[in-house]
Amino acid sequence: MRVSGKEEEEKRKKSEKFKDGKDFYVKLFLDPEITHSKEGLIEGWLSKELYPMEGTIKDVILFGDVKGTLIKKMKAEG
Repeated sequence: MRVSGKEEEEKRKKSEKFKDGKDFYVKLFLDPEITHSKEGLIEGWLSKELYPMEGTIKDVILFGDVKGTLIKKMKAEG
C-alpha cells in the first residue's frame, strides 16, 4: 500500500468532482488473482477516519475499470 504525498493528492483533488471527505489518496497493490485484474491495482480515497470513500480496481478481466463510491456510512452497533 502506498499513501500519496501532498503534491500528488492535491493534483488528484483538482480533477475530482466531489472533494469532501477525501483526505488520503492511496494505491493498493494485491495479487492480480485476488482482484481478477491485470496488475492487482486498487486506487482511491480514504477519509481522515480511514474508511474508503471512493475507489477503482484497474483493468478487471472482462469488465475494465470497476469503480465504487461510498453512499452511506453506518455506525456499527455492539
